[in-house]
Amino acid sequence: MVPMYSHYNPDMTFDIASNSSGQLRLYIPFLNINRTKTLNNGHTTLTVSNQLISRGNFTEKRGIRIQTDVPVAVFVTLYLSGLTESYLALPVSFAGKSYMLAAFEPYNGAYSEALVVSSFTNTIVNITTKRQMTSSESLNWLDAKQIAETNDISGTDISANANVSVIAGTTCAHVPHNYTYDCGFIVEQLIPTNAWEKEYIVPNMPPRTGVLIRVLAHKNQDVCFYTQRGSTCKQVLNPQPLEFSTGSEPVVVRSNTTISVMSYGVQGGPFMTVVPGIKNFMNEYHFVVPSTYSSFNNSLAVVIQSAQSSGLILDGASINSIKHMTSTCHNHLIVTVSLF
Repeated sequence: MVPMYSHYNPDMTFDIASNSSGQLRLYIPFLNINRTKTLNNGHTTLTVSNQLISRGNFTEKRGIRIQTDVPVAVFVTLYLSGLTESYLALPVSFAGKSYMLAAFEPYNGAYSEALVVSSFTNTIVNITTKRQMTSSESLNWLDAKQIAETNDISGTDISANANVSVIAGTTCAHVPHNYTYDCGFIVEQLIPTNAWEKEYIVPNMPPRTGVLIRVLAHKNQDVCFYTQRGSTCKQVLNPQPLEFSTGSEPVVVRSNTTISVMSYGVQGGPFMTVVPGIKNFMNEYHFVVPSTYSSFNNSLAVVIQSAQSSGLILDGASINSIKHMTSTCHNHLIVTVSLF
């Protein structure tokens, strides 16, 4: 995926967080790369040639395999002339057979794109558009199929007979739709539909003045949004995303059946984030801030049950000893920390 309004491919870096030292193997057949590297205890950075990245629609062996002997978190960053976007690369064990694409309306001449990467040979991938037109293609291990459209591909269904990974986004988007400045490049790796949940908390992200929430569902259904000011319920009309705008306050999103929830940063350069369902929360995370963002103001938002918040620890220090802001959301607390 390539940011719009550029004749060059972006630089691609992998920032890897590890709780211990170890070994990493990087395999990129398209670039004839098959090498090992020592993993640092903490932060390791890899840079990959931008020759791997291509525009438009294609099916080629452009997949990447990163294998380590210790647990890691991998963050992928695409950077080009001030256009920067990052996403968390999910492990193969998190891949699935069914996805619904989330992206955004592309600005004039830009593209809404998705990249499907196969983890197995002889994988049949079916793509069903919002107009119910289906196409199929057979992919082998590390084959990548990219879809590029000049309209929003959100709501497109991806199904396969074996696990695949799906990355989606938009090469140039204005968020919200009527905001005419800061056309931005947004991208995320999506979670499969079997990881969807019924209840979500979308945190506020200071200094942002608000976020745009988009909800996708397999069928028409009611979705309710709860804030400190009250609640409102709306209907998702499959396959179109349902939108809900909010200010600088957290939002609870609930439905009677499973849904997908995405958060988009409004104004000042957009971002796109997969929001995990409450049942997908974990009690330990390892992360790094990619080096590309070293000159930016970075912040961390943690959503935690209010009764457990006193046990929150960041880099070995109790949250009570770190300058932070809090906001409440039903029986949860949103803790926001300025990193650097």
